[in-house]
Amino acid sequence: MGSILVVSVGIYSVAWWPMLPSLTLYVAVCIAVSLACGGYLAAGYGSIPWISAPTKILLLLIWGSCWGLMSAHQVLGQQLPVSMDRETFWVSGHIVGLVDTNAQRSRFRFVVESIDGVEQSQSGSGLKLLALSWYQRAPQKLSPGEYWQLRVRLRRPRGLLNSGTFDYKSWLIQQGVSATGYVIASDANRLIINPDPRALSRFRSWVDLWRSQLGEKISKAPLSDMGRGIILALSVGDKRLITQHWDRLAQLGIVHLMVISGLHIGLVAGFGFVLGSGLSRLLAVLLVSRLVSIGRWLPPLIGLLAAVFYSQLAGFSLSTQRALIAVSLVMLGKLAYRRIRPFACIAWALLLIAMSQPLAVLNTGFWLSFVAVILLVFWFFPWQSKREFGLIRRTVLVQVALMLGLLVPSLFFMGRASWLAPLVNLVAVPWVSMVTVPLSLIASLLVNSWPQMGTWLWQLADYSVLSLWYFLELLPLELGFITSPFPLNLWLFAAAIIAICGTLTPAGLGVRLVCWVPIISLITASVPESPLRVTVLDVGQGLAVVVEAPHHVLVYDTGPKYSERLNGGSDIVAPFLRARGRSHIDRLVISHRDNDHAGGFEPLLNETKVRRLLIGPSVGHPAGRMSAPDSVCRAGQVWSWPINAAVNEESIEFRILAPQPDLLIDPDQSANNSSCVLLIRWRDQVILLPGDIEKPQEIALVAQGLLPEVTLLVAPHHGSKTSSIAPFVEQLRPNMVVFSSGYRHHFGHPHGAVVDRYQRVGSSLWYTAHQGGLSFIWDRDGTLRVVSARQSMGNFWWR
Repeated sequence: MGSILVVSVGIYSVAWWPMLPSLTLYVAVCIAVSLACGGYLAAGYGSIPWISAPTKILLLLIWGSCWGLMSAHQVLGQQLPVSMDRETFWVSGHIVGLVDTNAQRSRFRFVVESIDGVEQSQSGSGLKLLALSWYQRAPQKLSPGEYWQLRVRLRRPRGLLNSGTFDYKSWLIQQGVSATGYVIASDANRLIINPDPRALSRFRSWVDLWRSQLGEKISKAPLSDMGRGIILALSVGDKRLITQHWDRLAQLGIVHLMVISGLHIGLVAGFGFVLGSGLSRLLAVLLVSRLVSIGRWLPPLIGLLAAVFYSQLAGFSLSTQRALIAVSLVMLGKLAYRRIRPFACIAWALLLIAMSQPLAVLNTGFWLSFVAVILLVFWFFPWQSKREFGLIRRTVLVQVALMLGLLVPSLFFMGRASWLAPLVNLVAVPWVSMVTVPLSLIASLLVNSWPQMGTWLWQLADYSVLSLWYFLELLPLELGFITSPFPLNLWLFAAAIIAICGTLTPAGLGVRLVCWVPIISLITASVPESPLRVTVLDVGQGLAVVVEAPHHVLVYDTGPKYSERLNGGSDIVAPFLRARGRSHIDRLVISHRDNDHAGGFEPLLNETKVRRLLIGPSVGHPAGRMSAPDSVCRAGQVWSWPINAAVNEESIEFRILAPQPDLLIDPDQSANNSSCVLLIRWRDQVILLPGDIEKPQEIALVAQGLLPEVTLLVAPHHGSKTSSIAPFVEQLRPNMVVFSSGYRHHFGHPHGAVVDRYQRVGSSLWYTAHQGGLSFIWDRDGTLRVVSARQSMGNFWWR
């Protein structure tokens, strides 16, 4: 078992390599190292344990990493080359998975079978899977399994990158997506009639079409909105309708119950095993001698087939594939009449998942599911005796153990964890597992042959969801989440894991106190916080800046609202603050009303506690929020924050330079020149956040003599040619300039002439589009460090 774990670690380790060496050269080096180690062991050193054991571990690690390296090269080989980014192609292939359609567009996955360049001669034959959007009205309704010839414009997988936030590019790579893009309107876009697909493609197309039709029937059934969303998620893996409730489900610790997860795959396999056992006993009772031996195979075989069926119904996602691997190990052991030890099963599952999904280690669900399984095995086997606790007490203690064990990975990967989970899961797990899931699945099986019965069962499943939700809504909305009071890092994560493991260790082993030593040492001997930290977040074409002092935090703008499901406030700013150990915002400044600056305003208010608001005169107050007297941004407003709350010797000073109090806002005109202009000063360091001011406001500020030379400037209006005029730049002469703009955005920010102006005054230039989120950190002695999210990421696919 130890060897299996070491090989798995070797495979998974490649996910964190900053660069990928040549596969041929690496294999040659591995062969040379193996021959050297083999000769070393054969020379008589193999009998020395402290030499032979590390040598064998080294060999297992390097050969495991060979598999990971081969898979990584394959992943990169399937991505759209940088030189072909935003090019146009003709692609032929078929639609897989469910099609997400609304009034504006259809989104779908497209398996490429052939590809030809239209506007360039290069070949994109390595592309396998595309994530496409069709914004124009398609010639007909798109369905899974259809074969199309399409004219598409493709982009290399890319996403916004900030510390502690969701890494979209990593997710795309894990999903096997080669490129994203959209369909270009063309009369030659056509449905291919009577294609000749392979048998496996036909089967997948049939399953996806069945899933799509089943989803339509659930959508049309007379169900509540909440029930319909959860039944869709549990039946066909369609989570779109429950995204609006996602935070509440996470707060209650039951997300894993409301979507298809490893728990449900195992549950369905268990139902299949019980059904097989019943059939086996029936055969024995009927004394069908020829079938008795086959009957012994029925429980694991039907259990395995049930798990495979449910995985296919769920779209065979990566998480269901991992669960299916674990279930298959158990069922195959039953088929072979072998009793598999729990930890051996976990080790083999790790290895098989590593071989099939080498990048699974980057997925939060991977860590949470394995930590949960290991905790359950550790809790029940072999330490605890069933006679030691009663059933109820044993069940409660299991939920508490799971909460403690999952607390650290949840905080590290998601920035928060639910302490309500043990209480809620005591009721929700048996209810959803034994009532909602069986009703939903049986209805899905019957609805084609017996529509009335299928609809009636879905309604019963709906009632079960509503009754559970009624109970859950009795819990106060403000309860549930735990956030870390410290900035999260790898060392704190490791120390916390050791402490939690020590807490769950049986008392007789005497290691509990020792396991708490690392985390206590890290907390008590931690490095003092930097007196000033300014982070310009990567929000695409928009702006969001976080200013941190040791005991305060200010947020300047919140980034755009990208869609109904995604915005910069709740999806970028809030997770970043949680990763930094910040539970609230002392002052939130919204410079002006434009979406790229204020789109995430209200979602951030709903996500994070805000003590003071300061908004530009063009920004409307959010509904239900009382306006403080100083909530409108006007020139002359001043405040300060002490660096040390106990010794008020020095502070960070904040001053609003614009707009003027008598400024009139025309609702039909641009609000750019009404932007709040914020000047921050600490010692001799000066930071200017000017929003989207343009030439008229820049001229006014220069004429008023309000602009000192600055250390750090966030370029006005993202580097637009309407801003950063020569007198403004000459007056500020910034040491550093940050351009917060979208990667290869159609606005073309920053403009070349603006870049030249800053370069002429000797400014160093930084770009969120290329470097991700940028943190400017001043130590107590005034030393500056600049950290970019892309450099900190260090993974090979971000290079």
